[in-house]
Amino acid sequence: MDTLYFYASKSIWVLVSPESLYFLLCIATVCSVLLQWKKLSRNLAWLLLTVTLINGVLPVGEWLLLPLEQQYSTQPSIDPDPDIDGIIVLGGSFSLATSYHWQQVETKSSSERLFSFIEYAHRYPNAQLVFSGGSSLVRRSEIDYTESQLAKQLFDSLGMDTSRILFEDQSRNTRENARNTKALIKPNAGEKWVLITSAYHMPRAMGVFCREGWNPIPVAIDHQTLKKDVFRLNWDFFGNSRKLEWAVREWLGLISHRLFGYTDQLIPSGCTQPND
Repeated sequence: MDTLYFYASKSIWVLVSPESLYFLLCIATVCSVLLQWKKLSRNLAWLLLTVTLINGVLPVGEWLLLPLEQQYSTQPSIDPDPDIDGIIVLGGSFSLATSYHWQQVETKSSSERLFSFIEYAHRYPNAQLVFSGGSSLVRRSEIDYTESQLAKQLFDSLGMDTSRILFEDQSRNTRENARNTKALIKPNAGEKWVLITSAYHMPRAMGVFCREGWNPIPVAIDHQTLKKDVFRLNWDFFGNSRKLEWAVREWLGLISHRLFGYTDQLIPSGCTQPND
């Protein structure tokens, strides 16, 4: 079931992503012009122009991301708690394809997860550290890299003691992050674990961890919205497009996780049941 869900989600995303739909709209507009369907051409052209202008001047993606980023505080109440048993950071910060082709560690925009992980590792020197991330590539055989491999290279180069870090390298998505990490660690009831991931991704991450009977302390970082200026006007077509992609992907992930029973709430705001 997990493999079927993984491949189905990848296939469906190719068809319904905003980028794909925009491309299909462009193709449809050009084809209608070439076929001299005047009325349809005119309607599609107006629709294409409207979509382009709206996406260019309005941060629609941020409007969709903001409710997710506001679910968890940016200042978790764990300092100066000395009893933190472990710290988990989820993958998603590395570009596997780029790293493979250039034979060096290449990160993506969510690399703030790694900085926060390093900070908390220094803050709690006795805590067990865990990096959870495999490969989300569909055609993995062509690029035999995992995020855990790249994370170890990066942490080694920064002088971290990687003997403190457990690397979970089989996960392909957030649900597998939670399930595989719990199986690796086997946490006892009452232990305090910190979970680090991007703020807009934290509701889904907490949802699947809670569904696994694990209630970590969320540390939400890597914010993508300007909370006090979310209704601004500016021309940033590509920036707005990128955030719209992230937002739609995350909302579809939340919906599918709820439908398949991987989470207990559509927008998880915390665990509704105690730890195992």
